[in-house]
Amino acid sequence: MSAADWAARCLECFHHQQYAESDALARRGLADFPDDGLLWQLHGAASWFLGDLAAARRALETAQTLAPLQPLSRCALAGAYSQTGDSELARALYVSLLQDDRCPSSLLPKVATGLGRLGEYWTALQVCRKLARLQPTHHAAYFGLAYYMAKLDYPSECYLRHLVRAHQLAPELLPYRINLAMLLADLGRAEHAHRLIRELPAAAIACTCWLHRLIDLCDTVGDDAQGRAFRERLDHLLSCPGSNS
Repeated sequence: MSAADWAARCLECFHHQQYAESDALARRGLADFPDDGLLWQLHGAASWFLGDLAAARRALETAQTLAPLQPLSRCALAGAYSQTGDSELARALYVSLLQDDRCPSSLLPKVATGLGRLGEYWTALQVCRKLARLQPTHHAAYFGLAYYMAKLDYPSECYLRHLVRAHQLAPELLPYRINLAMLLADLGRAEHAHRLIRELPAAAIACTCWLHRLIDLCDTVGDDAQGRAFRERLDHLLSCPGSNS
């Protein structure tokens, strides 16, 4: 088989999220075509998805000496750099992806998350803004806008609308609902906040910090029954080893 044939088989597995199979095929192809940049990229990206950061870094650094890296490969290399302590190299790659119009919008959440892990909140915010502009119904983009604006100490009123939008687009997602309720409570809109959580099953919540806040909210509006359910859930979690306190 030619290098292109090996790459095509790798990509087919990759698109089905069969990363171990894709990686095995890439390595077999590289045995015959050790200077093929695409096969090195596929090996590196698959290794990244499989959590082998050292292998991903070696493969992608080799690949970039042979051919320009595709956006996914650059994102994978940035992730590997970030998690192996080379934060400046990671940041440069993430910024290049933000600025690259060829970067698929599907990669932008990973870019924002990677920048957030580096503490680059302002740049992560710009990634979320770009994603919201490209995909106006992408709920995570709006949650990211609210999250990074909060990290940057924007006034709560500035990002409330983004959190509202995220919740409207994906009302089934618990983090959006609870964070919106807590923000509304902080803004003195306890009754509105309470409407979001008054029928929320306490068993669905595994975060003790959230439960403390929700208990306070129920106490504020006088919802003894729901407050009691949250207290019982909190007591249960605190009695379990490794609780999120």
